[in-house]
Amino acid sequence: ASFSRKAEVRKRHPLTKDELVALERFLVSDSADCTLRDRTLAGFILFCVYCRLRVGDAARIAREPTLDVDRDSGEGYINAGMYEHKTSYRVQNRLCLPVSGAAIGVSGLRWASSWLELRARQGLSASTLSPLMPSPAIDNTWDRHRRLETSECTIWLREVLIRVSGLTSERAEGVGSHSLKATLLSWSAKFGLGAATRRRLGGHVKPKDRSLKEYSRDELAGPLLELDRVLRSVALGVFDPDSSRSGRWKRD
Repeated sequence: ASFSRKAEVRKRHPLTKDELVALERFLVSDSADCTLRDRTLAGFILFCVYCRLRVGDAARIAREPTLDVDRDSGEGYINAGMYEHKTSYRVQNRLCLPVSGAAIGVSGLRWASSWLELRARQGLSASTLSPLMPSPAIDNTWDRHRRLETSECTIWLREVLIRVSGLTSERAEGVGSHSLKATLLSWSAKFGLGAATRRRLGGHVKPKDRSLKEYSRDELAGPLLELDRVLRSVALGVFDPDSSRSGRWKRD
């Protein structure tokens, strides 16, 4: 009887291509209307999206991300590692789960390098004493000893998307912090990537899978290459992740 009265479970919607592009342009913009703090938060949102991370896990990262990119084109990855994450309590050994994502967005802009430069300008550097994404303080600075909460991220994400992408109030109700990790995993599923590839991209392993102890950045090399195909197809307009199943392919 209780189950029959239970409300329907509604998951957060993944972000659209236009919303991602709007965030990337907002991040690299040098307009007076775009404050450093809002642009830094936009960079963190993109970091969570392209690295397929939960906000709570990403905010806890205690080491500043680094770039592994081509000097001329800027193509490559932003890399980090995290010891604390949702399933870390199940692991006997203290393992660093690798984090890696595309350094260039679907807009073609170098969002990763712009974000790291903004962080350096404000003196932000992740460490054991300061989380990767500190919470915004009242005086327009940062509370470096308290990490950004998922509820704070949801409120800010909706506000900035309404401002930069014309997000409607109806659409805003379905967007939140949980949308970030789901975005590229959702795109990959619609693109047709296999379950094993998507599992590695999401940082998941099967229960009792001992290969977790050998999980390294090299293990992500193949899945990241597959994800690059998805992002390149989206950028070129070949694949539309926001369309229906029958209309997602725009041309061969």
